[in-house]
Amino acid sequence: CSLGDSLVISLTSSLVALFLGTFLAYAISRFRVGGRNFRYVVLMIRMVPPIVIAIPILMYYAILIPYTTQLLLGVRISLYDTYVGLGLLYVATTLPFVIWMMLSFIDEVPYTLEHAARLMGAGRLYTLGRVVLPLVASGMVVTFLFIFILNWSEFLLALTLTQPQVSTLPVL
Repeated sequence: CSLGDSLVISLTSSLVALFLGTFLAYAISRFRVGGRNFRYVVLMIRMVPPIVIAIPILMYYAILIPYTTQLLLGVRISLYDTYVGLGLLYVATTLPFVIWMMLSFIDEVPYTLEHAARLMGAGRLYTLGRVVLPLVASGMVVTFLFIFILNWSEFLLALTLTQPQVSTLPVL
């Protein structure tokens, strides 16, 4: 059923994008990964129209991956018309928004709180989990809702990459 397909794909891809994007935003914010202007480059990736990537991804999912897996593994694996294929594409297209939104929330957390936790003997992951993430939890909820709505209402990629097996609500 299309409602279930939309719910599964939108929910899982939004959670994966939120998880990855939060940690990427933390790395960009605290460690200056990518340089000074990397924040803008990440958002610029999202400015590419979806139709520009839809046809190459369709060829990749329907022809290149099945041929390569058949050749290498002896098993034909295709991402066309699957939950995984559409979910991966949704994660890739919404990840710049997650990074951009979470950057602003993480930048608001004072570094001195993390520094104090590190001085008291907390490790990097413990500090991230017990100091930073609770302070940006509301931002994570807002970001999740925004990304979920984007994934739920996405039409063009779902129309191009699915048909008989997986069908989302906007396509129906």
